[in-house]
Formats: sequence, structure tokens, C-alpha cells
Amino acid sequence: MFSLQIHFVQEGELGTINLQGLCQPVFSQLEEDSLSITTEIQVTMSHLSPSQVTEQTLSIIKPDAVEQNQIGNIIEYFEKEGLSIVAAKMVKLSHKQAADFYAVHKERPFFQELIDFMTSGPVLVMALEGVDAINLNRRIMGPTDPSKAPAGTIRGDFATSIEKNAIHGSDGPNTAKQEIKFFFKDTEIYHRTSSPL
Repeated sequence: MFSLQIHFVQEGELGTINLQGLCQPVFSQLEEDSLSITTEIQVTMSHLSPSQVTEQTLSIIKPDAVEQNQIGNIIEYFEKEGLSIVAAKMVKLSHKQAADFYAVHKERPFFQELIDFMTSGPVLVMALEGVDAINLNRRIMGPTDPSKAPAGTIRGDFATSIEKNAIHGSDGPNTAKQEIKFFFKDTEIYHRTSSPL
């Protein structure tokens, strides 16, 4: 058994076709309807649990950890747990870039402080890849509040406050895709697993 989800665009509107089980080809129907199929076709095998699926997620080593020269130490946490770096770049975010990236928080009282902090120095942006990468990355990071983060997590070992908490990580599959595309082109990502996404 399998499930197949096809994303397509018709007259400027995004649509989705979901198929389950053994289904007849639908591509002739798509062509007759003059649909433009996007390059993203997601296939999920039903016998695989989320913990067995290879994913990508975004990680940002924040200005405080970069300033402390902890880049190498933090990367070691990811690699020891089986996550691979498939893209990386050091950048100095402009206020516009930071505001666009954190737009989801623009109505929160800490928004301006967050933008000021994220533009205060260079950051290292990485796309990580591995099995259950999103959840694994968040476990490696630890809670946002370093006082509640266990020793052995990145924030437990390197963060100094809720504001200066060393690391950013995507919080879900949709966010991960959006955040990776914010910083990286497809041609800048180099898969390092046996089954590329």
C-alpha cells in the first residue's frame, strides 16, 4: 500500500490530488485538464513511521554562539546524533532579512529585540539532513529557556539566556521547507544520504 500526493497549479490556484493503494495512472487526466504539475511530488510509503523518514531541517547558529567560537562544538552535536550538513553558509543578516525570516513573530512584544539580536553579528545557517531530522534537531537543541535545558543539549551547554539561546531550528515540516528555501537554492544543497529527498 502507498499514498501519493501530487501538488499542481490550475489557473493560478494550488491544488492537491491524494491517491492511496494501487491506483490507475492519473497523468493523462492531468494533461487533459491542462494542469501544470509542480516539480514537488511527495510519495510516502505507509509502512514507514515518521521516525524512519529522511528529512531536512534548518539550523542557525546565532550571533552569541558564533562570537563565542562555538561553531565547531555545536556542529559536533549534530553529527554525533547522525545528522548531516547538506548546505551551509555564514551570513550577516540585514534588518529586512531578519524581519522577513521571523515575520511570524512580528506582533509579539519581543520581535524588535529578536531582530536586533539576529543582526548584531554573523550567523551560520545550515540545512541538516537525516532520519526524523526535525524532531531530532529540536531534541539536540533543548528547550528555548536554557535554565530548563538539560546538560548535553546545545542550549543547556552554550545558551546564556532566553534571548541569547545559541541556536535556531525549524519547528515542523512546512516551516523547515520554507526556511531552507529562504536561505538556499536547490543547487546549493548536496544530499548525503543513500535516498535523496
